[in-house]
Amino acid sequence: MLSGVLEKHRLVLLKLQQFHVGLAALGRSSELFLSSSVRPPQVGKGFLVAVRRLGWLGVTGFLLNGNWEWLQTPFYQDATKSVNDIVWFRLHCTVGDVLILLGCALVVTVLRRSTSWLAKPRILDFALMTALGLAYTSFSELVNLGRGTWAYSELMPLVLGTPLGLAPLAQWLVLPTAGVWFAARLNSALPE
Repeated sequence: MLSGVLEKHRLVLLKLQQFHVGLAALGRSSELFLSSSVRPPQVGKGFLVAVRRLGWLGVTGFLLNGNWEWLQTPFYQDATKSVNDIVWFRLHCTVGDVLILLGCALVVTVLRRSTSWLAKPRILDFALMTALGLAYTSFSELVNLGRGTWAYSELMPLVLGTPLGLAPLAQWLVLPTAGVWFAARLNSALPE
C-alpha cells in the first residue's frame, strides 16, 4: 500500500516537473519573441487623433440625430405603438443615423486622405457630407418604404412628385453640417 502511495507521489512529481519544463520553454520563447526585431504594431498619435475626431463626430451626431428622431416621431406610423417600441425605434434610428454620418465622414476622409478636415472643415466638406447623407437617405427611405419596414403617418409632408418624406431629407440637409461644425469646435479646442 505504501509503495502505491509512493508511486502516485512520484508520478505527480514527474508531471509537475514536466509542467515546469514546459513553462520554462514558454518563457524562453516569449523572451525570444519580445527581444526579436518583430514587434507588435504600436498605435501612433495620428491614429488616436483620427479616432478622437471621428469620436466627437459620433457623439455630436448621436445628440443631434437623437433629438431629431424624437421630434419627427409624429410623422411615422409607429407613433401609435407602445412607449417601449417607440423608444427602441428611436434609439435604433439614431444609431443608424450615426453610422450613416460616420460612413459619410469616412468617404470624405478617404478623399481628403486625412481626418484633419474634421478639425477645420471647408465648405466643400460640408457639401460632400450633405450630398452623401441625402443620397443614402433617399435610397434608404425608398427601399424601406417599399419593403414596409416603416411607414409615414398622414402628418408627414412629402417631397412633390415622390413618396419621400420631407422630414428625413431635411434631417440630412441640416444635421451633417451641424454635426461636423460642432465636432470641429470640440476637436479644435483640444490639443493634437
